[in-house]
Amino acid sequence: MSFNTIYIILNQDRYRYYSYHQYAVDQDAIVCFYDSAGRLPDRSDTSDNVVLIQSARDLTLNYITEQLTNMINSYSAVRVVCTEENYFLLAAQLREFYGSVGLDLKTSKFFRDKLYMKSKVSDMGFRVPKHCSIYSGLSYADIEKYLRCTDFIIKPISGHGARNTYHIASERQFNDLDISNPHEYEAEEYIDGELYHIDSVMVNGVILYSQSFEYSYPCIEYKKGKVISSIELDDTSALSEALSRYNLEILSAIGGTHVTHLEVFVKDGDIIFLEIAGRPPGGGLVPLHRITHGIDLANIAMRFQMDPYYVPSIANQRLKYGTYFMVPKPNIKTIKTVSVPLFKSSIEISYINLEAGDSSQVADSVSQNGAFYLVSSERKENVRDDFLMFKTHKMFI
Repeated sequence: MSFNTIYIILNQDRYRYYSYHQYAVDQDAIVCFYDSAGRLPDRSDTSDNVVLIQSARDLTLNYITEQLTNMINSYSAVRVVCTEENYFLLAAQLREFYGSVGLDLKTSKFFRDKLYMKSKVSDMGFRVPKHCSIYSGLSYADIEKYLRCTDFIIKPISGHGARNTYHIASERQFNDLDISNPHEYEAEEYIDGELYHIDSVMVNGVILYSQSFEYSYPCIEYKKGKVISSIELDDTSALSEALSRYNLEILSAIGGTHVTHLEVFVKDGDIIFLEIAGRPPGGGLVPLHRITHGIDLANIAMRFQMDPYYVPSIANQRLKYGTYFMVPKPNIKTIKTVSVPLFKSSIEISYINLEAGDSSQVADSVSQNGAFYLVSSERKENVRDDFLMFKTHKMFI
C-alpha cells in the first residue's frame, strides 16, 4: 500500500473549472463517477491519474465499490467529493464504507431531507413553516386541517431548484396533481413573505465569510414567468444585521466545516426558516461571489472535501457590486420578439437560449433558463436599478 490518496468524485461536471488534479499529487488517483445523465469532461482537460467511469443508471454504493475493488487497497486514504445534492447521502455512505473523513450520514441527511431538517431546526428553537408528510389517500381537507391553512406548497422531501414543486390554493388544484410517489413529498404552509438567502463559509463552527441577499421573487415564481435574481443587502442595514445574527445562530447550532446556502422568509418582522443546503449556492451565485468578493465558494467546498485540514484564506474584500438574472422559458407557441434588456451595469456572463420563431414551454426548474445574465458595476446604484428593472422586464413576447 502507498501513502497516497484516492479521490472519489461523484457526478461533477465542469471538470475544466474544478481541475481536481491541481490539488493532488501525481501518485494520487482521481476517479470520477458519472450517472447516465452525467457530462464527462474532455480528456484534454484531465491528467493521466484521472479515471472516468460512467454508469448506465444512477450511481449506487454497490456499483461504485465494485468498480473500485481492484484499486482501493493500493491507497492509504480515501476522500469522497460531492456537491450535487442528489448524491449527498451516497457520498456519506461511501465515507462510512471506507472509513473516510468528511460529512457523515447524519449531517448529510440533515442537509438533504427537508422534513428531518425542519424537525431539527425547530428543536434548535427556530420557527419553521407548518408542514406534514404526504401519503397515498391524503386529501386536501386533511392537509388543510393539519396545516390550518388553505394555501400550501407541495414539494419533494429531497428536492431542489423548485423542480416538481407546486403552489396549491384550491382542492381542485390538489386533485389535479399527478404524483406517482406521494411518500417522497411534503406539504408546507405557503408563506406570503419576502425571501432572502445567506451564503456562508464555516470552518470548525467559525464563520469565515457570509453575505446576505434579497431575492427578486421566491424560486417557485419562476414557473409563473418571474425572473429570479438576488442582490446583496447593505451590510449596515438593520435587516442585514438581523439576518447575519440569525445565520450565526443557525450555523453555530449545526457546527462543522461547510459551505452553506440558507434561505429564510421575512414576514411582519419575523424570520422564518425555509431550508439550508450544505453546498455552494446555485444559479449565478458562485460566479457572483467570485466577481464581487473574490471568493470561490465552489472551489472552497471542493477543497474542504479533498483535504480535511484545508482552511481557506478569505480577505472579505469588496471588488464590485453585482447581480444575476435567470430568465424563465415562457409558455408561448411562437416567440415573436426577444426584447434584450439594457443594463446600467456591465455584462460579465450572458446567454440566450431562445430566439424569434421558437416554440417554448414553461421550465420545471430554475436550472432551465430561456436566458441568463450576470452583471457587475463599481456603483451599487447601477446594480440596484438593473435588479429592479428586470423584475418587470418581459424578454420573450
